Amino acid sequence: DERKREQVVATAFEDWKTVTLTGDVKKHLELMTAGFVSHWLWMRMQDRRDDKILKWMEILPKELRIDFDLWKRQIEFERPQRAYLLPDRLLGSTWIVKCYEDYFKEGLEAERLHLSAGKIAGVAIDASGATVISTLPGERTEMFAMVPGPDGKWRVDGYIPPRVR
Repeated sequence: DERKREQVVATAFEDWKTVTLTGDVKKHLELMTAGFVSHWLWMRMQDRRDDKILKWMEILPKELRIDFDLWKRQIEFERPQRAYLLPDRLLGSTWIVKCYEDYFKEGLEAERLHLSAGKIAGVAIDASGATVISTLPGERTEMFAMVPGPDGKWRVDGYIPPRVR
């Protein structure tokens, strides 16, 4: 039943929101797809004003450097709209968790204000997953893409910010 599926997605989104608001970075990451985490890292790499990512790249363990460099070159060569999945060794490394946690903790207060202001306005399910539509004060709308993982749990897979007026 469509209504039931929409409620499951809404609940999964609210669970992600809750763990984010409580500051649980490990659970927060677990409720995001590997694709979204990969794209997050790629976006950090593209931000020329971000000195923090340079520091994280300096401490990337040597055993992960080749995997990272091959991933980066493939993206630079093919220029996809979204970053390819990070290699498993990188996704499963403590380096990516600690790097993400560094950014997560720095932006946590702003994220708490942002997420607590949003209210689910609707859930749209299609063949590729679901979109959670969240309204913010000032009649602004943002959207979160969600997809079911291999374990059946819905995870955040993308974000479309509100338009700037």
